[in-house]
Amino acid sequence: KVELCSAAQPRGCLARAMGLPFNPLAPVDRIAGVEISRAQCAEMMQTDCSMQGAIGVNGHCYVLSERGHTCSDACEGAARVDVEATRKFSTDSAVVTCLEMALGLESRHDIMDQVGQACPGIHLLIDGLHRWHCYPQFTAFDFPAGFRAPCACWSAPSPPPSPPATPPAPPSPPAPPPP
Repeated sequence: KVELCSAAQPRGCLARAMGLPFNPLAPVDRIAGVEISRAQCAEMMQTDCSMQGAIGVNGHCYVLSERGHTCSDACEGAARVDVEATRKFSTDSAVVTCLEMALGLESRHDIMDQVGQACPGIHLLIDGLHRWHCYPQFTAFDFPAGFRAPCACWSAPSPPPSPPATPPAPPSPPAPPPP
């Protein structure tokens, strides 16, 4: 059954149409978890991350995946995804807030965003609605296209050292004089 949303009641209708367990457009009236300031984010983001677009938070490098792309894409390969850190810290207030700050996204969290609460799956950003939610059925490698994940990525390995320069070959001996 497809429900058509009317202009008079778009919020609840949209949530039901998307199959969400909450209303993503509900007015924000309570803050969940402990929020951190921009100054605290700037201080935490000093971790050196070699990946372009990655920010360092509490010793891990994070990238917010693009819409329709998993953490494998965001981290430039499945082997570079820190699966446990992605799962464990995807709901962390510092990770969520600092990613939002670095990307210039509006930071608005309420109790339904579940920021700072344990998540047995992965905490995802509902793209376009700018709402976060825990989804126990999804992983860093498997979630729907309308979501973005805060992916913890291992830094790229350092390239091997360059071999030492080979010295130039000694000059050839002079040719013998003609007879």
